[in-house]
Amino acid sequence: ALLDLLDRRLFTYRADRLRLGDIDLLTLSARARRQLRGQGMAAIFQDPSTALDPVSTVGRQLQRVVRRQLNLSTSDARKTVLQALQAVGFEDPQAIARSWPHELSGGMRQRIMIAHAHALRPRLLIADEPTTALDTGNKQRVLRQLQNLQTEHGTAVLLITHDLRLLPRIADQVLVMRDGRLVEQTKARALFQAPQHEYSRQLLADLPPAVRKGGPMRAARENNPLLTVEGLTVTHRSNKRRRINAVKQVSFEILEGEILGLTGVSGAGKSTLARTLLQLHEPDQGSIRLRGQELIGANKEQLQAARRAMQIVFQDPLTALSPRRSIYQLLQEPARHFGLDDSHAHCVACLAAVELEADVLSRKPAAFSSGQRQRIALARALISDPAMLIADETLSALDVSVQQRIVSLLQRLCRERNISLLLVCHDLALLQQLADRTAVMQAGKLVELGPTRRLLDQPSHEHTRELVAAQLALDATRPAAPARAVDP
Repeated sequence: ALLDLLDRRLFTYRADRLRLGDIDLLTLSARARRQLRGQGMAAIFQDPSTALDPVSTVGRQLQRVVRRQLNLSTSDARKTVLQALQAVGFEDPQAIARSWPHELSGGMRQRIMIAHAHALRPRLLIADEPTTALDTGNKQRVLRQLQNLQTEHGTAVLLITHDLRLLPRIADQVLVMRDGRLVEQTKARALFQAPQHEYSRQLLADLPPAVRKGGPMRAARENNPLLTVEGLTVTHRSNKRRRINAVKQVSFEILEGEILGLTGVSGAGKSTLARTLLQLHEPDQGSIRLRGQELIGANKEQLQAARRAMQIVFQDPLTALSPRRSIYQLLQEPARHFGLDDSHAHCVACLAAVELEADVLSRKPAAFSSGQRQRIALARALISDPAMLIADETLSALDVSVQQRIVSLLQRLCRERNISLLLVCHDLALLQQLADRTAVMQAGKLVELGPTRRLLDQPSHEHTRELVAAQLALDATRPAAPARAVDP
């Protein structure tokens, strides 16, 4: 609404006062508001791939914007773009300018959007969940770049985030919203030390425990292997016919009933590996065995049986749930595909397993919150009674209170149904809470695998040490929250 990006045919704007400096935004014409976007106000969003043109190089599209907004010549626009790319930490800005968006990791694309803001130097930058999909190291880089914009150019930043751990690091003031209303406004440190509203206290209570050294070691599981992966290699081709090894000679196994965490920086190959297990990507070489049955080269019937036994839940359930179908239809679809019970009673039972009532069946995905949609996606995965779930960043886009409820739900499902879980997650605090063992990927390779507690206490690989150090640094900025009151 501040950027005037909402369709005024669908949304009604009301405000007593809305000013940017000495500019009254309520009296501006539509043309003046458009001109204000860029230098006056700019925005970066959670998914930079939706803001970057996929058929244009990074340099070319940034130059177009800079030329139009700053009225520069082509050569001056190019210099401005290269300087901005260098300012956000790219060692070779010319190589980045020549790159296509799909060739860059999520963290790099987010820094490009900050470079875009750096070049235009807006008075106000609205950063809408800019770190949600990033690993801890890239989160810290993005926060540093936002702070640089503040200190070097005097840019005011409105940081929208559900991760309260970031606030002491960057925020001066904090506004807490619930159901469209502002329920608390305070200094960042005061929010942690003396939150005034019950909702603020609940958000702080639901933060995952800080990563710490020397915690209790989980008892090692002695179950049989459910999934065995050996020497798995997956190659992609870029549009220049250059081969990119997304997964390189990866080997591991998942035990029955085990929760295995999979972590690493953005672009390490985690999601590619997860999708390859279901044969959504075709591997170049290696072996994937589910209860001894080889999946690479399996026939149609064998592959369908494997996909019935292994289900995946994605980060954004809206991309997996058809907006045109009711929840009942969405639950019936996999049941019919696998030739299973698609009755109303079975669908209700799967909803009950994820703590949802039967009355949701007649509604469509848009009617639910993000946490409810994630539960519906889990219920859909449970329709086939799988032996294993793959959760691909399932928790990262949720606020902490919803996140903790999904964590408890996953733990209960794994315990009660003896389901194995491959949890793709960049948050080591959540892995400390959930995972029996954790695997670390770097540049397509599996560089370390072991009990999560041991991996956090005594990481053996340099990259793992870097990840743990970054998480410890993030948690160190969090002031101690007040103890929760206990009813007598």
